[in-house]
Amino acid sequence: MQRWAESLAKVMTEDARGARNELEAKLIELEQSNNDLQKFAYVASHDLKSPMRAVHQLAALIEEELEGVNGLEATEVHKYLNQLNGRADRMQKLLDSLITYATVGKNRLELTSFETGTCIRKVIEFISPPSKVKISLNGDMPRIYGERALFEQAISNLISNGIKHSDAEHSQIKISARPLGAFYDFSVKTMVRVFR
Repeated sequence: MQRWAESLAKVMTEDARGARNELEAKLIELEQSNNDLQKFAYVASHDLKSPMRAVHQLAALIEEELEGVNGLEATEVHKYLNQLNGRADRMQKLLDSLITYATVGKNRLELTSFETGTCIRKVIEFISPPSKVKISLNGDMPRIYGERALFEQAISNLISNGIKHSDAEHSQIKISARPLGAFYDFSVKTMVRVFR
């Protein structure tokens, strides 16, 4: 009986050692994969900054060409250029956020106090939802302290998912926030109106 128990203990020890070695190998592999992903995100975001600067420069050149030109068409072009510049600025901030994300652990997060309502409206403007989707902010949106870029990314993802999954003729996305102790609980709900 003792021999059997010793054999069992030896097998269990060897199994545990093998499992631990396998786990350690997987952790090393995962760490390498994360490092590769961070490097890719950093390089990609840096590489995309140059074309974004070119978009800004091109918009500025078009603005210069339109100086002194009046009329409805010029007004429309100015409106579109303002939208283009706004979206290019937003893209620049997203690229900066991607660089920040890629260097997480190396750099500290940039925590600030910001108005979530203003932030959400800018995200909606950037997404530019189709006319069949109406987005509303229900109630007052709070001022919070946190990483603005991460908040914008989370809200952008939730709104984009709501738009993607609303295939009805008319749909509405309602965004709200309610206090939850020292925090806020944000809700992004997609309401779909179905006609029979």
